[in-house]
Amino acid sequence: MAAISLIRKFGRRVNDRRKSFPWLIAAVGVAGQLQDSWPMTLLWPRINLHAVFGILLLCMVLVEMQRAGLADAMPSSAGKRALRRQLSRAVYLQLYLVFGMSQLVHVAALLWNSLGVLHPAMVPPPENLRDYLAYGIFALLTIHVLALLPPQSLKRAVVR
Repeated sequence: MAAISLIRKFGRRVNDRRKSFPWLIAAVGVAGQLQDSWPMTLLWPRINLHAVFGILLLCMVLVEMQRAGLADAMPSSAGKRALRRQLSRAVYLQLYLVFGMSQLVHVAALLWNSLGVLHPAMVPPPENLRDYLAYGIFALLTIHVLALLPPQSLKRAVVR
């Protein structure tokens, strides 16, 4: 009985981590937007959070595809279609969150600068969103390319 409860508890933790990973990706995207609006005179090391967002987004896609390949969740075309739609929705949600937060940061920077403070915030240009959009498109293309592969090739890739 104790082993069964331990396995159930561990399974819940894994599912909770899977549910919290997209929020981590969104937090990195939002932090990248905030970093872009911060004055460049700070002497802190600058981490390219745009690239970290892209890497995390791609890792989420690859891990979910491998997990589905191991669990035989996509033997049929209906299973592949459902997985493809689910992962595409997750990627779109990440992009919507980052783009929406970009608009909020833009408005906050304008309000901050209208107060006449000594250290004005920089209004991030829309070109900063280009990186996020490119990473999102790459993740969507990866989803569609991996969905075309037969499940056996996904299993072989996981074993290696």
